[in-house]
Amino acid sequence: LLMNRFSVTKVLTVFSALGTIALLITTTVTNMTAVYAAIATSFFFGPEWPTIYAHTLDKVEDKRFTETAGAFIVMAIVGGAVIPAIQGLVSDISGSMQLSFIVPTICYVIVTTYFYFEHRLDISKQKLAIK
Repeated sequence: LLMNRFSVTKVLTVFSALGTIALLITTTVTNMTAVYAAIATSFFFGPEWPTIYAHTLDKVEDKRFTETAGAFIVMAIVGGAVIPAIQGLVSDISGSMQLSFIVPTICYVIVTTYFYFEHRLDISKQKLAIK
C-alpha cells in the first residue's frame, strides 16, 4: 500500500528508522515498554526482507544474472544465524540480555543508512532526468 504512493527506498528508510528507534527503546528502557518495542521491531522488519529482495533483483541490469543475484541475497540470510550468536555473546559478557539488543540496533542503523543514501541517490537521478 505504501509503495504504491512512495518510492521503495523511502519506505525502506522509514521502516528501518522506526525499527532502529524501537530497538533503541528495547535497549534503554527498563520496563514493559522495552518488550513492546522489541515486538514492534518485528513489525518493522517483516515487510523489509521481501521488499529488499525484490528491490535488489530489480537493480540487476543484465537479467541473465538475476538467478545468481537471488542466490547471493538468499545467502545473506546467514547474518540471521551469525548476529544472534554475537548478541548472545554480548549478553553473556555483559550479563544483560537487554543490553545485548545493541547488536541488532547496529545492524538496523547500517540498513537505515544504506537505504537513506540510496533514496537520496534516487532523488538525484530523478532531478537529472527532469532536466
